[in-house]
Amino acid sequence: MLGDKAGASAGGAQSVKERSVPVSRFGTDDQALRCAIATGVPQVEIDIPVTLASDVTLRSDQTLRFTAGRIIIPAGATITEGGLYSRMGSNITLLDPIIDASAVQGGTTAILLADTVNARIQGGRLTRANLRLDGNKGIPSRTDVTGTVIDLAGSAGTALYLSGIHDVTISGVTCLNGLEGIGVYNKARRIVLRDCISHGHRQDGFLIMVGQQITHTGCKAYDNGQSGFTTQRQTGGNDSRLVTWTGCEAWDNAYDGFDIRGASTAPWQVETGFVLSRCSAHDNAECGFYIVKAEGTVLEDCTAALNSQQNLFVDTSDRVTVRGFRSLSGAASVTAGPNKAGILVYNSHDVRLIAPVSANDRGITQEFGISFTGGSRNARITGGDFARNRAGARLGGDGAELLP
Repeated sequence: MLGDKAGASAGGAQSVKERSVPVSRFGTDDQALRCAIATGVPQVEIDIPVTLASDVTLRSDQTLRFTAGRIIIPAGATITEGGLYSRMGSNITLLDPIIDASAVQGGTTAILLADTVNARIQGGRLTRANLRLDGNKGIPSRTDVTGTVIDLAGSAGTALYLSGIHDVTISGVTCLNGLEGIGVYNKARRIVLRDCISHGHRQDGFLIMVGQQITHTGCKAYDNGQSGFTTQRQTGGNDSRLVTWTGCEAWDNAYDGFDIRGASTAPWQVETGFVLSRCSAHDNAECGFYIVKAEGTVLEDCTAALNSQQNLFVDTSDRVTVRGFRSLSGAASVTAGPNKAGILVYNSHDVRLIAPVSANDRGITQEFGISFTGGSRNARITGGDFARNRAGARLGGDGAELLP
């Protein structure tokens, strides 16, 4: 009987499936990683350096945890999708991924999740390689990315590329040193960007080209070669709409802090649904906030200071509402005349400014607190403070009205 019990116990232990396996159990090359993934265990531990020769396919219902190891993508690797990739997978988690493609001259894609649902990436660092989330099936992806650093280290491309995907939350991600930082493209929907930082890119920090229901909260963009935050090259009313920026900050960018565009050519004559609330822009080489061909844009309690051109420039944008805007010492590099204003409204109709402040707290740079030019019509200013400007408030244009 004792022998029978011992045999039963031994057999039971062997039948229990392992919950985690280390890559080192199978060898030291990328084939070892493939073998570990192929076991189907819930968790694979990357505990050694793994050099990839080609793409590695991720498995559904599995976690890759980087412990003492990392993935290296050498110059000779053949990466056609991504170093790690999933197409139409589900329930995939990457914990603290360390992926280094420093030897790849133009950079590459470290991770590609395409039409993948219920994915999670937490922590880690990608070097000279980007993260790409794609979707073209129109289904919610329910993907979360948290705390990852993406350093393109001077290579081309967008650090975090979101294309056509729905229902994604990006939190605490830092993108740096690429062509662009965080880009939303191709009718992506319901994207949440929270406490993200994007800096040191040759072009824009945050970019939207055809995306809707995009929210930015507490994001920062600085030291970029073009603008901090931008929507670009839209062609119709079904392109980028319903975008919000709340508590975001842009500074030291070579163009504008916030370059908010509704259309690339003529205005759509539809409401963009763009709302900027409690945002700030300072020390940018052009405008703090540039609103162009973006009907229905709303700015609430935003601040701009020491931008070389206008702190706020509303350009060919009708039905814009501005509440509680503060312009401090803007337009330092603007030629003397009506455009040398902290707030400039050009060729725009039905613009409402409620309790604006436009003054020179740090040197007399603004000639005018507010200037209406280019045939602007039906503009209204309610309340506000325009002290410490060389010429006070300027109410040009057709039918501009100053209210108590």
